[in-house]
Amino acid sequence: MKSKVFILLFTTLSLFAQSFVWFNANDDHQYYECVTVFEDHFDDNRHFWKLDTRYSEATIQNGVMELVSLGERSDIRVQSLERFLGQHDYEIETSIKIIGESSYSNSIVWGTTSTGGYYEQGLSFGFDSQQRFITLETRDWAAYDLTSWTQSSAIQQGEFNKITIRKKGHEHLFFINDVLLVKTVAQPLLGANFGIHVANGATIQVDYLKAKVYLPRA
Repeated sequence: MKSKVFILLFTTLSLFAQSFVWFNANDDHQYYECVTVFEDHFDDNRHFWKLDTRYSEATIQNGVMELVSLGERSDIRVQSLERFLGQHDYEIETSIKIIGESSYSNSIVWGTTSTGGYYEQGLSFGFDSQQRFITLETRDWAAYDLTSWTQSSAIQQGEFNKITIRKKGHEHLFFINDVLLVKTVAQPLLGANFGIHVANGATIQVDYLKAKVYLPRA
């Protein structure tokens, strides 16, 4: 009798363990396919980026997009991911170098309806030239901290820094140079545009921009 009870208990625990492993694996996207839905290495302007606005100028050459703020205010350059963001977990990645000094955030922006020259709302994650990072939500032209300015040795001054934001379930995860710096509750997206933000008075270079989504495997 004891052996039968032991076998039943062992079988139950084994099934529970399998379910637990499947849950963790699913949480790590094992059962999802990662699909690149946008990628630009700035060999040319094949994605029709808006180059000049009232507040900034952009050039695309030699595999780099350079954005120069004209000083009055910050500015953005965006593309649309209307078919994807908001429906799935996703990841947005870029590499940015700050030329000279900038004490404001130069960043990825996403979840916005804004276009170049008009950044009235959206989410952003970026850094300044003093090795600090910040996450922000902009509403009605005003920026509100989601996390405050924080120093990090992961940020390389005067170099290209890889910036990644990843939505995973109910969280946003924020990385610089593959170092996880902070997590927040995932904020709702107000729009499907995403791209690059240059701070007021700053000059930045962007090496590439990439977006991926996680789709359930068939």
